[in-house]
Amino acid sequence: MGNTQTQTTSRLAKKKSMAKWLKKILLKGNERVTYRIEETKIEKTSLDEAKFYLEQAEKQLQDSVDTGQIITERATNMLNLTSALLIALVAYSIDRWETNKYWDLMLEMAIWGSVVLAIISGLLIAAILPKDYCIPGWTPCKIFESRSFNEGADENLRQKNVILNLIMSYENDIKENRTLNRKRWTLLNFSMLIIVIAPLFFAAHYLLFR
Repeated sequence: MGNTQTQTTSRLAKKKSMAKWLKKILLKGNERVTYRIEETKIEKTSLDEAKFYLEQAEKQLQDSVDTGQIITERATNMLNLTSALLIALVAYSIDRWETNKYWDLMLEMAIWGSVVLAIISGLLIAAILPKDYCIPGWTPCKIFESRSFNEGADENLRQKNVILNLIMSYENDIKENRTLNRKRWTLLNFSMLIIVIAPLFFAAHYLLFR
């Protein structure tokens, strides 16, 4: 009875020791990691479980990348529209001035409309410009030079080390991508708001001062 308890205690001590060693490797690797998996969770996570969790994390990370692509497409379509309107208004303003040679309400509205469209175009360009998105996966160099790979005792342990580090890294990547997407959505939505409000303002201005 006493020997059985001693063996059980010994096995538990070895598991805890292995978990601490694994956590040390995970947290001190070359990877950029700020999110941390708790030691107890590392200890009870199997290799198959880790692979499943990695798959779920990759889906969330890819979704944040796809959202960025949607923002780019929508902002590009709006930029095409505002650019065409801006060119038309500038051409109208020049023609109006060359024809009448004096400042009138229509010329004033055309010029201010051009200014508003130029501002909208600038916001849309800021939303479209290339951004540094975090994408799924690591480069081969990063994998094979990481401590999580090189200090793994066997194949399964190396895989688990790398996968858990990937999961922690993906958590940070997802947050960064979503923060970037929120900023780009803000620019796009603000541009759309101006597009909706500006015609109403110019129509009211025309009715009041014609």
